[in-house]
Amino acid sequence: MKPILVTCYMNPDLDGVSGSFAYAEFLQKTGGIAVAGIFGEPHEEAKYVFDRFNIQYPQILLDAQDFDEVILVDSSDLKGLGGKVAPEKVVEIIDHREINDASAFPNAKIQIELVGAAATLVAEKFMENDTVVSKEAAILLCGGILSNTLNFKATVATERDK
Repeated sequence: MKPILVTCYMNPDLDGVSGSFAYAEFLQKTGGIAVAGIFGEPHEEAKYVFDRFNIQYPQILLDAQDFDEVILVDSSDLKGLGGKVAPEKVVEIIDHREINDASAFPNAKIQIELVGAAATLVAEKFMENDTVVSKEAAILLCGGILSNTLNFKATVATERDK
């Protein structure tokens, strides 16, 4: 059985790459077969966090052609994928943007909730399922939430992010 690719938009920020990394871990810990991968280069802030805490980067991919199923985290817009993912391969979307293109993904289970970071939604999955998060995923999720909410000072920050 092929793994599911968990990814985000091209050249992701810390929220996108951390959410992808952690959600792939969550799926693995709850019986799924998943791998995190990204397209392009992560933002400098994401590189800093991965390097600073000696966390292995998700695989950098050219496209998703080797995967039958894809999960998008922090992404729900075809343009942000740069043609790297066929919309019909997307089986799940976890995003936090009010403006989205979720209807372009006909086979996707969609979770779009207005919180400050997609990392918040992924962290909640660990908590709701009483699943232990690794130190690396916890660092990344915290970083993604803090970055996207500007240390909880941005107008998008919610109590759930805190």
